[in-house]
Amino acid sequence: MCVDMGYKIKEAVERLIILAMVILSTLGCDQSKPIGNVTPKVLSIPSLRLDSLYQVFVETPAGSSTTLSYNHHDNRFDTLTLPLGGLKHDYLPYPLNACFFPLWIQDSLVKVPAWLLSTSVPAGGSIRINILGIIEYKESGVSKKELLVLPNDAQYQTIQVDRFRDFIILYDPVKFIFETWLKNRHGIGLVSQMNWQDEEKAREYLESIINQMAL
Repeated sequence: MCVDMGYKIKEAVERLIILAMVILSTLGCDQSKPIGNVTPKVLSIPSLRLDSLYQVFVETPAGSSTTLSYNHHDNRFDTLTLPLGGLKHDYLPYPLNACFFPLWIQDSLVKVPAWLLSTSVPAGGSIRINILGIIEYKESGVSKKELLVLPNDAQYQTIQVDRFRDFIILYDPVKFIFETWLKNRHGIGLVSQMNWQDEEKAREYLESIINQMAL
């Protein structure tokens, strides 16, 4: 009798813990309300620039454990299957918002990938940003370049810096956590040759792509 009662108490406590974790997760990743100039629903791809500022389009919100990809032909999001053993989820939720700069070649959408360091932005949201830097790395032998950006409106920033140099001095733990997640998100040992460059190099890279698209 005592053993059975002890088991029931333990089971009840475990359920309460799980419920508390779910509630905290929901509170921490509430994506039901837009912030600032974020569009809450997918209506259209934003223009590349607005009011002399770049804009990005969010695909996977920070806090999500599922990778999303926007399909502009059907105006919907697809769930991507990750390369490691057909997994449907990353090991850990996204620490930043995965987004892209929208470029067009006739009717084809070209996505220039970027990471938005801010509060969680709903999938389909568009927001004006400032460019902070660019990260280069190889994943499974494939070279990648992805920009690091911040919201233009300071009240929605989780950090307040304007230059990459200040970012690595003042927020090195943030950089370290993101690097660690990025290196291991699809499996241990798949990412190598990770290198950062500052905001000037990042803008030069983006402008070079824009100029190529214009040819």
